[in-house]
Amino acid sequence: TVEFSRLTPDEYIVQFLVGKFHPRCVVIGYDHRFGLNRQGDINFLRWYGKELGFEVVEIPKQEVDAIAISSTKIREALLRGDVEQALRMLNHPYLLIGRVVPGNGIGKTLGFPTANLQVSDPHKLIPAEGIYAVRAHFEGRSYQGMLYIGRRPTLNQHPEKVIEVHLFDFDQNIYGEELQVEFLHFLRRDASFANLEQLAAQLARDREAALGFFRRQAEIPGKA
Repeated sequence: TVEFSRLTPDEYIVQFLVGKFHPRCVVIGYDHRFGLNRQGDINFLRWYGKELGFEVVEIPKQEVDAIAISSTKIREALLRGDVEQALRMLNHPYLLIGRVVPGNGIGKTLGFPTANLQVSDPHKLIPAEGIYAVRAHFEGRSYQGMLYIGRRPTLNQHPEKVIEVHLFDFDQNIYGEELQVEFLHFLRRDASFANLEQLAAQLARDREAALGFFRRQAEIPGKA
């Protein structure tokens, strides 16, 4: 809220952090700033910790590929579709959780039935538009697949972004069910095709590209 954003570092600690949560220990990133105009830092927090009786633990700087890890860099990687870089920084695949809702059924007519996902968290960051190799989890089992994020330019009927996942070797009615989807590899950007036949041909190539990715992963020890 606007009021919350105007809290000074002192007010943030006394009124919000201590007043609401009464912490014994506060864990903070090495470069985290807080309070009005980002004036508060870890040294400021440590001083208050001594005064108010809580410990402050610093998360040290971490680097992946010589890049300092931060939530901003993770978001930037996801927004450009670099889910593998995000995986290295997070140390696990980026995950979306959504409920399967009815779609228009065109994927099924093309030979690629999809589950249309309505993401559970409205504030969840959605990666860049395009096609991804993914692993989905449903009822305790994992399934390989490919996922589409975009506005269906070939169909020219969806100004809003949609998320559709096609699972390999899967044939169940899962409307209303929850899927957990891990982003593993970016395949290509979204594109418009002249007709549905061209779209179907590209989806077949996407499927082969995704399966090729999973075959390569299976050859890496510990990645199968």
